[in-house]
Amino acid sequence: MECAISALLLHQRFEKLCTGFDGLSLGGRKRTRTRLLGFLALSTLFALVLLLPACSHTKEQPVVTGTPAGTYPLTVTALSGSNSQSIGFTLTVQ
Repeated sequence: MECAISALLLHQRFEKLCTGFDGLSLGGRKRTRTRLLGFLALSTLFALVLLLPACSHTKEQPVVTGTPAGTYPLTVTALSGSNSQSIGFTLTVQ
C-alpha cells in the first residue's frame, strides 16, 4: 500500500511539472505531455548519436596511406546535348 501511495505522489508531481510547460503548446495537458515526451525522446536520440564515437575501443587513429605510387590513365568526357568530347591523360603519383 505504501508503494502505491508513493508511486501516485510521484506521478502527480510529474504531472505538475508537465503542466508547467503549457506555453510550449497551444493545446491542453495531453498535447503538452506528448510534445514534452517527444522532445525528451529526440534529445536522448541526439545525445546517443553524439556519444557514438566514444564507443570506439581504440585510441589511435587509423593510418591513411592514400593512393599508391604509380601511373594511372584517366579519361575525361564532356557532354552537351548531342555533342561529346573526350580527352585522355596520365596521372603520375609519386
